[in-house]
Amino acid sequence: MKHKIRPGLAGIIGYPLDHSLSPFIHNHSFAALKLPYVFVKIEVPAAKLKRTMQALSDLGFVGANVTMPHKESIINLVDWLSPEALAVGAVNTLAWRGEKIKGYNTDIEGFARSLEKFSGWKRFESAAIFGAGGAAAAVAYALFHRFAVRHFYFICRNWRKAEKSLAKKNIFSDKVWVNFVDWANPDAAVASSDIIINATPVGMDGKRSFPITPAAFNQKQVAYDLIYSSTTTPFLRVAKKGGAKTLGGLEMLLEQAAISFKLWTGREMPLAKVRGELKRSGFRPR
Repeated sequence: MKHKIRPGLAGIIGYPLDHSLSPFIHNHSFAALKLPYVFVKIEVPAAKLKRTMQALSDLGFVGANVTMPHKESIINLVDWLSPEALAVGAVNTLAWRGEKIKGYNTDIEGFARSLEKFSGWKRFESAAIFGAGGAAAAVAYALFHRFAVRHFYFICRNWRKAEKSLAKKNIFSDKVWVNFVDWANPDAAVASSDIIINATPVGMDGKRSFPITPAAFNQKQVAYDLIYSSTTTPFLRVAKKGGAKTLGGLEMLLEQAAISFKLWTGREMPLAKVRGELKRSGFRPR
């Protein structure tokens, strides 16, 4: 006799969540596979996060994605962490197992899969990463473990604080060279890197500029913006003018969602169908 799947809830936890694509992606996936789940937005400020987590457990949630600003603080509210989430100090996926909550970081593998598909490259020598939070740590972990990067520049507004924060995380080995660069003067670090990533929300509104010039880029580089709502963010516009190959964050969003989906359901997300539904809906990265 076929095992009957109990109806369940999943969602995305963050603040704000106005433009999140996650409900669209997951609800279309549930419908395509005829799974009795519903994915909802759970918009919650930091002060109410602990109370909300308890409520989700009581309501019978099977899983959730986690986005800004909770990826790091939510670690203290889970019962178990995957080795990757523990290493980078950030969680973007939760799975309820009975009364226990497990925390994962699917951003790492999602980023790696999307970059492999885009570049076909298995190795980069050096990387410059704008940001030093949970997303930046996940990207650095993937670049170190999957693409053999051994030279890193972290470009931050408060590089001293970033240095202390990242030093506590088990991302690298002692064979890695890491330098912290002031946000206002990134050109030399960018020019010295094979791949440059924006792991901050700067440019999400399409208006704020980046403190870099096209001259810092060249045709051999890859410029990757984790922002998925646009393929012409301020960061990518400058990189494209400099000749770099450019990539927006939509494929990373889809790949990490697929990993989360399998953790919750045991099924593969129908990615081709989801891409088709996005296209039919009129969604186009700007």
